[in-house]
Amino acid sequence: MTVKKNAEIYTLEEYMAMPYKVIITSTGETGDNAFFAEILELDGCCVDGATPNEVYDALVEEMAIHIQLYLKNDIPPPIPKSVKRSNAKVLVRMPSTLQQELAARAQLEEISINQLIVNKLSSA
Repeated sequence: MTVKKNAEIYTLEEYMAMPYKVIITSTGETGDNAFFAEILELDGCCVDGATPNEVYDALVEEMAIHIQLYLKNDIPPPIPKSVKRSNAKVLVRMPSTLQQELAARAQLEEISINQLIVNKLSSA
């Protein structure tokens, strides 16, 4: 099943491969294993489960169901919004030990140091 959008045709597989924003959060108290996952661009596309891997796998299945419903009703599913790039540049001098800590944390979270810093500043 395909939908024509802006002179392009997307299949279910192509929608599934798009960079939708997935959020996984812990909903349990200390010692409890409870997680919630959602896709921001697809209203109502969310699941819960006991582990991050479990909710991610369930979310992928839920995403396919949501997109199939859009396609079945000849409605184009929402496309992930592209991130606008800015040419802003900020240079910060810091001790090498702090830079190493940031690099280790970024690697652990599988994001860039820049993204880690932006995330930390955004939540402050």
